[in-house]
Amino acid sequence: MPRIQLSTPSSAHPGPARLVAGIVFLGVVVSWAGTWLWNLASSRLSPAVAGLLVNLETVSGFGYVYAVRQHWPPAGQLAGLALVMAGVTLTLTVSHRRRRPGAARSALLRYPPRGERTLD
Repeated sequence: MPRIQLSTPSSAHPGPARLVAGIVFLGVVVSWAGTWLWNLASSRLSPAVAGLLVNLETVSGFGYVYAVRQHWPPAGQLAGLALVMAGVTLTLTVSHRRRRPGAARSALLRYPPRGERTLD
């Protein structure tokens, strides 16, 4: 694969202060915001589901890398990523089907039967 080398004129470089500001923004603000959002989302999930979804971080990371490189991963790695996604999907599907009858029963207990009035 031929390498493409991009060059920019030296006048286009913003200087070290803007570079450091960009690094601090990405390293601190984006990381903290991502962590805060993950904690907010995972607090609404069961620990088992949150643990499963952590595996998708790796798949997403590889997806970003190969998107930037603009080529597909090797066949073995693609198969591994597909297996991780299939495992997470299968586990979530099976656990959702097992919980469904209990979820329906608890939903029925929340609402009053027909003909009864609520205190609202």
